[in-house]
Amino acid sequence: VELNPRTWVLSNWGEDLIINPNSGALYLWDATNPSVRAVVISANAPTKVNYSTITKDRHLIAFGSNLPGTPSSVLDTMQVRWCHQEDNTSWTPTVTNTAGGQLLNSGTEILAAADIDQQVLIWTDDSVYSMQYIGPPYTFSFNVVGTNAGVVSPRAWVSYSGVVYWMGESAFYYYSGSVITIPCSVQQFVFDALTESNKRKVFAGLNREFGEIMWFYPTATIEDSALNGALTSTATTISVDTTAGYPTSGEILLELERVSYTSKNDTQFLGCSRGDTGTVAAAHADGGSFSCLSNTE
Repeated sequence: VELNPRTWVLSNWGEDLIINPNSGALYLWDATNPSVRAVVISANAPTKVNYSTITKDRHLIAFGSNLPGTPSSVLDTMQVRWCHQEDNTSWTPTVTNTAGGQLLNSGTEILAAADIDQQVLIWTDDSVYSMQYIGPPYTFSFNVVGTNAGVVSPRAWVSYSGVVYWMGESAFYYYSGSVITIPCSVQQFVFDALTESNKRKVFAGLNREFGEIMWFYPTATIEDSALNGALTSTATTISVDTTAGYPTSGEILLELERVSYTSKNDTQFLGCSRGDTGTVAAAHADGGSFSCLSNTE
């Protein structure tokens, strides 16, 4: 039996907090009563939601939810619903409010969404949608901006300087008006090792100081390799058991030390720059472990 990990989405509604565990209800934590536990928002709000976000125009949006008027119904993984503007307790569409819903059809499941600029980027397991506020009577428009470029997990994306980056099923992508595949020298290394049954655990991180986007992913085997011989803190050639699977130039992690290299042969990394990215160049014992740093800058 395979179960998806329990993940949570936390979003600010003014000074209050909207809390959504995947497949669970939408909760509101009231900052004016901080000692009181979060409570379910309202009786007519979705009771089963996989992912949620709040737009800049103050709509709370549920991605993958039960259908309107049927609180006990089965969760529809492609259903999008949103509340009336500025009112997270009003979810029933009328001619006088902006509440509504939309069923998407490209993919089988909505996995994540990101509120960026003047739109919401929605990922299914296959495609990427742009959701834009257009006002009454439809409130939002939905357009497919990318196919075969879905996200691998709900946490495998990050937004930085107006650009959204994510890890898909077999490649890395970014969006800044259109979906672009990111060239990656360690792409085969990453996706060959990725454990399919645990891919929902993939998550992205951002190092703002150095402008780095990083992905952390589960693997079926340990990717660490061992040093072949002791290493001084100033050595620029690093001898190892094997460099197979590593790009011709790139970066490795020696315990806590980051090292970049300009070339390699079968058993050595050459032209090494020690103590990169604020780490400290250090001596390492024979047999010390190292691993690939598969990040995109």
